[in-house]
Amino acid sequence: MRICTGISLISILLVLGGCSNTRFLAEDELLYTGQRKVTVSNKPEDMPSATKRQLLQSGSSQKPNNSIYNRRILPPVGLWTYNHWKKEERNNFGNWLYNALSAPPVLVSDINPELMAQKMENDLFDQGYFQARAWSRVDTSTRNPRKAMVEYMVEVGPSYNYREVEIDSALLSIDTLLQVDDFVKQIKAGDQFDVSKLTEARSGITGQFQNLGYYYFNHDFIELNADTALGNNLLDLDLGPRSELPESVLSKYSIGQIEVYLSKSSDSVEAVPASFRYKDILIYTEGSYLKPEVIQDALYFTSGDLYSKASHQRTMVRLNNLGVFSFVKINYLPSVLDSLANEMDVRIELVMEDQISFHLETDLVMKSTGFIGPGVTVGFSHTNALGGAEKFQVDLKGGIEWQWGVSDESQIGTFSYEFGINSGLTFPKLLLPWKHSGHRDLFNKETTINLNFDILNRTEYYSMFSALTNLKYSWGKKQAIRHTYTPVYLNSVSLLQTTPAFDSIVDENIYIQKSFEEQFIFGMRYEFNYDNTFKRKPQNMYFSVGASTSGNL
Repeated sequence: MRICTGISLISILLVLGGCSNTRFLAEDELLYTGQRKVTVSNKPEDMPSATKRQLLQSGSSQKPNNSIYNRRILPPVGLWTYNHWKKEERNNFGNWLYNALSAPPVLVSDINPELMAQKMENDLFDQGYFQARAWSRVDTSTRNPRKAMVEYMVEVGPSYNYREVEIDSALLSIDTLLQVDDFVKQIKAGDQFDVSKLTEARSGITGQFQNLGYYYFNHDFIELNADTALGNNLLDLDLGPRSELPESVLSKYSIGQIEVYLSKSSDSVEAVPASFRYKDILIYTEGSYLKPEVIQDALYFTSGDLYSKASHQRTMVRLNNLGVFSFVKINYLPSVLDSLANEMDVRIELVMEDQISFHLETDLVMKSTGFIGPGVTVGFSHTNALGGAEKFQVDLKGGIEWQWGVSDESQIGTFSYEFGINSGLTFPKLLLPWKHSGHRDLFNKETTINLNFDILNRTEYYSMFSALTNLKYSWGKKQAIRHTYTPVYLNSVSLLQTTPAFDSIVDENIYIQKSFEEQFIFGMRYEFNYDNTFKRKPQNMYFSVGASTSGNL
């Protein structure tokens, strides 16, 4: 009965969707019904296609009620529901339906056309179109003056290019190791003015200072001065340091004492006593949660090193990639041992996450060969199995299948069951038979050992045993790049027992007989992955390529 009532309500809403909704608006409000195509004039011929596309797609991201492609096409059922269906008229199901269908009116004032036009103008200015103008027009409907569309007009004008780009010698004198080659490549005479490129280039120089030990240096201490009074749509750009920089900004800082506070979520970090020192790290902990060499190996800096923001960021990534911490924080504080020394003590706070987890998966498999049946997998994982951030996982799986279609000789067995075990152990380092000092600079370094067993029993014909093991190395010098090399891949497949019915089939078909012979496959594989999806960019890239070889022994 309730379902019928709901269907009736939806039908009524569709019929009444065309009823006027503007009578519920305040006197000074207009219902927004969409945006017209942006009109662009005085557009330079050499305008980049990306800028043209951005202009045409400019405007508010807020869509009108019941819209498709920013145009109000569908009947405003949501708006009618919002205006007409009163609270006292709704029961529990009615409240659910109201929340699912209703939508408040989108007003022209919500769009703020004047502000959007100003944004278009500012965006063009930031791309070197200093004379650009943008304005908006509210086009009310002739049928209903309480409804309106918004139209934007843009007059672009010429672009401004650099005549000269100079770098102040005062900036170079701060540190002789400063390299400005990348800035010169990005910003050079003849290029069009672009704020985003300037910001990126300035950030590159700022990053160099921060990687050379200048802890307090930031991009605000680099000034960009542009002279646009040259005429002919040209400007001169001067890059230099801000005047009267504080001494702390111009000073290099090195790493002093390194303290690590290792705890579980139930521990009080402040109450943890000093436990022990491992090399140059002082570790505070109430328990043996993690081997100290794992923490030390994750740090890209040691006491005495110059401060480096890049080392800080790489350390954060590596600590998080260990997969054993729910919280990671690195703070830098003026040295407590010598306040006059340019040293920063490092305080690292690490909170262990829950290490043990279980999972249960069920599925229903339907194969093109006519087999159907349920399957179940029960899994256990431990993220710190041996105390050194080793990840251990074991899955127990099982399933049954039966053949529901018409079988022929190529489809062996009408009923089968399968069970097996998949296990793996991953170490957060490269386990090699030789020492290699370059391992410390690698990202995502892992060694994984897998061992899988499986038994398949087709009750009327045969039972089969298979075992698979492999050794896999993963590493990369950059966060976006990952190499995976599997030097050893072994797979063994053998029949445990057969029935006379099965023997009679394989004796008559040499191809089936060959496919069921005992196999011992040896192989290796290499894979390259590029993945920059961790970056906040409009467009990211994922690329993977691999090569493998194998043979039957």
